[in-house]
Amino acid sequence: MTQSLSGFSCAVVALSGLSLFAQPRAVSICAVQVRQGEDYIQDTGMDARALGKVLSAQSLSDGSRLEVAVVTGVPQKELSSDIERHGCRYVVEMWRHESADVPPPAGIPYSSSLPSGGSSASYYSSIGDRDAILFSMREANSTKSIVHASAPPLTHYGKDHTVVFNPYTYFSKKIIQELNKREPKQ
Repeated sequence: MTQSLSGFSCAVVALSGLSLFAQPRAVSICAVQVRQGEDYIQDTGMDARALGKVLSAQSLSDGSRLEVAVVTGVPQKELSSDIERHGCRYVVEMWRHESADVPPPAGIPYSSSLPSGGSSASYYSSIGDRDAILFSMREANSTKSIVHASAPPLTHYGKDHTVVFNPYTYFSKKIIQELNKREPKQ
């Protein structure tokens, strides 16, 4: 009887151990900022890196963690191979609009990223002539935007440089809301 009891207790420990060591599933995201020529912020991917840092600290409502790969400094034409290499399920593309009311830089598929087939001209007229950081999130195997937004750059106030507005936190909230709707619960 002792032998069967110890066998039973081993089975209970083994089964309960599965739940103790089970990891929450991960949702993979590529935060991307492609090279745009001579623009230092775009080339170094400062916005994608900042968003990646904020997203990495987040989780979905079911506890799923976010695995964020930051892809920066690559030309648009090489982007799909980098996304595939990282195995991302979602892609968050970021870019900047620098107070000039000019069309977006060549090579960024804004019109294919805009909801309901909108034009890049109408999208840019909505942000007007102000500095803005923009993002568009899509599934990696699609070009259709599932969520997008624009916001002013990181804003500091006063001599102590207190952050008044952080666009990366704002974008992160929008991305998490959308992922909570889309991702199946564990």
